[in-house]
Amino acid sequence: MITIGGFLLLAQGVFCGWIFLGSLVAVLVGMFIFSIRIFPASVGSSNLTLRDLFVITFSCSFFVLKKRPAIHSGALACCRVFGALFNPGVLLYIYSSQYINFTLYHRTLLKFYFFVIYNSTFFIGDMAGRQIMYNRKIVFPFLFLLFPLVGATMALLPWAEIAVISGFFIQLANGCIYAQSTRHIEAKVDPKYSLISFSVWLFLGDIGSIIGTNSIQWVAMGRRYLLARYF
Repeated sequence: MITIGGFLLLAQGVFCGWIFLGSLVAVLVGMFIFSIRIFPASVGSSNLTLRDLFVITFSCSFFVLKKRPAIHSGALACCRVFGALFNPGVLLYIYSSQYINFTLYHRTLLKFYFFVIYNSTFFIGDMAGRQIMYNRKIVFPFLFLLFPLVGATMALLPWAEIAVISGFFIQLANGCIYAQSTRHIEAKVDPKYSLISFSVWLFLGDIGSIIGTNSIQWVAMGRRYLLARYF
């Protein structure tokens, strides 16, 4: 939602620094609410210190890892590589001009509105995956990586009409993996360890985000080279 609203604000001429500041304030407020409401309630104490938080986290992590979150964290990490690369990531380098040409339809669109549409498909794909797969039988999570492979291919093709909807497929896998992993943790982990279990799962999964973020420019340069050679 931040990326959708952010690009809408940019289209209206809002300084990007204000958007970053608003996001920072929202994160700080969320951390504050988490520390005083959610975490104490989850462990049954309202007098926890920061030291208690770290002790409980690390002591429970060993228990959680025995419940096989590794395969789900691995799938999430791979999915997050695509998420970081294309959220919107590489597309900011591909579609950097003020107006985007839709060559198949002979139309142009302001860059910011292009990314509003693209990020909306990103959001819809994630939401659809979570809604569809939460109540389904748990399957091997790496199968969902077929979706971002299709989406990444669409995003890197030289046609904006296809790239603008590619986010749906890229983030569909994220939603599916989130829903299925949540079901797995709820079924296999004692409820008193659920918060730590989710934290460990997300922490390991975010390794993929780091890899993807640091690969954006390399992917953009590779695409430029391949298009120059084959198109």
